[in-house]
Amino acid sequence: MISTTDKEEILSPTDVEIKVHSVGLNFRDILKGRGLFPHMEEFGIEYHQQHANARNEIVGSEFSGTIIRKGLQVKALNVNDTVIGATIHHGAFKSHVIVDQCLVVPIKKLISETTMKKLQYQLHIQHGVDIATVQYCQKIGAEIIVTAGTEEKREYLREQYGLKHIFSRDLSFVYNIRQLFPDGVNVILNSLSGIFLQESIKLLSNIGHFIELGKRDIYSQTNVSLFQLRNDCTFYVTDLTAVIEHHPKYIQTLLREILQYEEQNPINSFQPVHIYEPSQVIDAFRMFEQANHIGKLVLRITGSSEALQVEEEEIQQIKSIYARIYLLSCTIMQLIMYLMSQD
Repeated sequence: MISTTDKEEILSPTDVEIKVHSVGLNFRDILKGRGLFPHMEEFGIEYHQQHANARNEIVGSEFSGTIIRKGLQVKALNVNDTVIGATIHHGAFKSHVIVDQCLVVPIKKLISETTMKKLQYQLHIQHGVDIATVQYCQKIGAEIIVTAGTEEKREYLREQYGLKHIFSRDLSFVYNIRQLFPDGVNVILNSLSGIFLQESIKLLSNIGHFIELGKRDIYSQTNVSLFQLRNDCTFYVTDLTAVIEHHPKYIQTLLREILQYEEQNPINSFQPVHIYEPSQVIDAFRMFEQANHIGKLVLRITGSSEALQVEEEEIQQIKSIYARIYLLSCTIMQLIMYLMSQD
């Protein structure tokens, strides 16, 4: 899974090559790792020519790192700049990635050194949605209502952020919220699916906004009743990978706005952050898959000081492969020598 780019690869005029420090882990990566991602493959095109989002081996979309090379037309970025960025075409689970300059922003020039160190592992395009959103909503004075799947998560939100309206992720939250807010709520940020999504829409107030982060209902072609949006409500589908694909320059604008907001309105550390070493990548995927963790999961790549750990079984497999290659090479050489002797 972890590889490097070809150091001799010629950069396009607007490209930068980045030594990756760390990569944020997202649910999309888990689905791809299990071969369950709902791909939209183009008909009649070979697998290796498909769009990167349709290939399971392209994982990792958010990263932090250091620029080591840049194209001739790159002016706003310099070698040795520490940056954060996004990619969907190559995947970020590598020691080095090459991306267009519009997909990264430097963080040294925009924020303080202390904040920069925090963000190197913790920002990652704000995919730690729940905790970042809670803090943002608190800063603008919004009344916050949340659902959480475990008592541990509910207790964490009470203790760390002083939230009062916290409900279990069963359908009882619909009744409870309606009791508290008979006129509905203004904005719903949703990642639940199925009947939970259907019932959540019913909680919108007049001129309410439903922001859909999940993908399951979209790719399952789930029907949504427009009747629930009758009071001038809006339903938004968000997907940063689509923005990267179709409007890449907007990603840089978005990242700059996030960093500038963080500098002017500091958000507390997005704790807990679980940092995994390259040898622990399987553990990281398993942890995320269980959906019981709190906070952000990050894989440290070139910033790791840990030795790469390889299981004995994997070593034996590698030795077996090399042994077979050696035997095949000997056989081919003997065949060549025999043919030459018959000439």
